[in-house]
Parts: sequence; structure tokens; C-alpha cells
Amino acid sequence: MAENLPAKQGTRRELSDLPFDWERTTAPGEMMPFSLPISVWLNVTPDSLRVHAVRQGTFGQLMGMNTDVDETVVFEKADILSVEVYLMPDVSDDAEPRWVDENDLSLVILHHRDPADVEPYFESVFSSRKAYWLKALVKMLKERAGIEAKVTQEDEKSRKLRHTRESMK
Repeated sequence: MAENLPAKQGTRRELSDLPFDWERTTAPGEMMPFSLPISVWLNVTPDSLRVHAVRQGTFGQLMGMNTDVDETVVFEKADILSVEVYLMPDVSDDAEPRWVDENDLSLVILHHRDPADVEPYFESVFSSRKAYWLKALVKMLKERAGIEAKVTQEDEKSRKLRHTRESMK
């Protein structure tokens, strides 16, 4: 059926600023300019992965604290050791956020160097409700920075099996 569709006409749209949530990292909190989880925009350049974090109007403001965030963290290409992508079926747009668990989300696991060389690497986990954004990130990493990501298609059963295996290591 797809072979009968007409070829796309016109100019292609460039990918940039892909929406994700930065769920967690193994880097010490003192090394982070903000607390996690946080909504972020990922963009790939030939030399880096740029993570722009934005948080406004949070609960902390009600208590008189300024918890707004508008910061960019840059992972230099040389500091990116590996990228693993786990694609899950998309979460419905109608799904209540409080009922969506991280196990339902597509994940990007970024292994990056410890800038102080204390640990061999840190691990940062980014998530999305839509696999499209992970596929776009994989494409950008390859085309712009020459970084190959390991991509695994998962479903609820295979994710549980992977978690079981990882917990036994």
C-alpha cells in the first residue's frame, strides 16, 4: 500500500529541538544545574548533544522559592560513550499522566564520561511517550554527529524480561 503513495514534494523539514523528559542520571546531584525529572529539548550538532531544560511556574514558587529553570547542558561528542534506544508502543494522547509509568515510555539511555574521571561513565535516561522522537534522535545522531545508537524494539513483556535480566547482573 505504501508503495502506491506519491513521493513527497517540496523541501524537507530539518529536525531540531526534540521533546523529551530527562528522567534520571547517575551523576551526583551536585554536578547537575537543576533537579530531575525535567522536560528538555534535545538537539544534535556535529560536535555535541545539547540538552535545553525548561521548567516554569512550579510548586516551589508557591513556597517563595525560585525553581524556574532555563539551562543548557552540553554533552561533547567525545564524551558520549554509547547510546541505547528502547522503543515502546506509543502512549495514547488521552492517557492520564499520573497513570503512565516509565515502563510504558520509549527510552534513550546515554552513557557519558564523568568529567572528573572518578567513575568510568554516568548514565542519563531520557523518555518520550512517542517513539517518533527517539527515531528522529537516532537519525540526527547518525547524520549530524556520526554516532550510532543501538536500537531495540520492546513491548511490555520484553521490557519486563530485560529488567529482570539487568537486575540479576
